[in-house]
Amino acid sequence: MKKIAKSDWLKVKALAVKLANASIDNNIDSCDIIRFKILDLLRKLWLKYGYNCNIIATMADYVKDPKERRQLLGIALKLAIINDDNKNILMIRKDIMAEMRRMPAPKPPKMQSKKASQKCQSEGVKLCNLSFNRW
Repeated sequence: MKKIAKSDWLKVKALAVKLANASIDNNIDSCDIIRFKILDLLRKLWLKYGYNCNIIATMADYVKDPKERRQLLGIALKLAIINDDNKNILMIRKDIMAEMRRMPAPKPPKMQSKKASQKCQSEGVKLCNLSFNRW
């Protein structure tokens, strides 16, 4: 994994500060433009330095789509593991856990109708009736 030049990270940091200031000012249009610039710069750094968990995890911080964010974090974690980068493994895992906490709770599976249950039983399929009161 190539080491990222400090001058390149300073460019990312400068844009991140601009984004934070625009966010404080509630300037949504400016935030979107700056976020686009950050992502564009990070994509260029990805092309320059190749697959780098720092770049990819930082991209995950700025994408809006939760699915894309989770994908980027997954790639970054795999790269950190491959490179035995324990510091980034811990940081990326924390980001993944935070992302999982933002996800809506899964919906429980739908119960089978009585008619479907009877059909399955008549065809030799036994169904398990779970009751939380038993536990």
